[in-house]
Amino acid sequence: MIDLCGDKPISEYTKEDANAFRDNLIERGMAGSSIVRIFGTVRSVINFAVAEEGLDIRNPFGKVYFDRN
Repeated sequence: MIDLCGDKPISEYTKEDANAFRDNLIERGMAGSSIVRIFGTVRSVINFAVAEEGLDIRNPFGKVYFDRN
């Protein structure tokens, strides 16, 4: 994710970054189940950082649509 979207503060990631990350995983030919697992991990890390730092932001990696098949 950092290679594609850049290494920036959590609050600066956008929905466009999340969509670009999703599209990159699809272009790499990953299975839907792998994309679900990877997105779950990224979402969890961001949620943890947001909670630990007390940030008031919405997770841009949440509610990203992709075909799980």
